[in-house]
Amino acid sequence: MKGIWKTRKKFEIQMVGQNLLLIVFELEENLETILEGRPWLFCKSIILFDRLFQAVERDQIRLFHHRFG
Repeated sequence: MKGIWKTRKKFEIQMVGQNLLLIVFELEENLETILEGRPWLFCKSIILFDRLFQAVERDQIRLFHHRFG
């Protein structure tokens, strides 16, 4: 994704579970750009995003659907 998302600052991708990644952006503007550009595909799979506003246990994260359009 680092090659696709042309961000002005760095971001870190952490694998936190099966098919679950945590992406931390240095610059809020980069996060907004990525969220505005969704939906994103990687290796023919859709990537679902949600913004975390506070610490959450991995087993409490639920991403089941995405509204297109």
